[in-house]
Amino acid sequence: MPFIHVEVLEGLSTEKKQELVKEMTDMFVRIAGAPQERVFIFFEDLKRDNYARGGSLVSLLPPPSTAPAATGNEGK
Repeated sequence: MPFIHVEVLEGLSTEKKQELVKEMTDMFVRIAGAPQERVFIFFEDLKRDNYARGGSLVSLLPPPSTAPAATGNEGK
């Protein structure tokens, strides 16, 4: 029986978590052949004060941009 552990920064809505649960379960059933009722998913919400990136606590960083990531193909 698969156990999937997901660590995310706090703030992910219940609706988004449910969407992730559905997609991850479906993917595991399809690829690994696991029965749906045997797929377990655990979320751990990380407090921003307990996580750092690039030498700074995430709680002190500016919020991430919501703009789409650059692909390198802009203007071609």
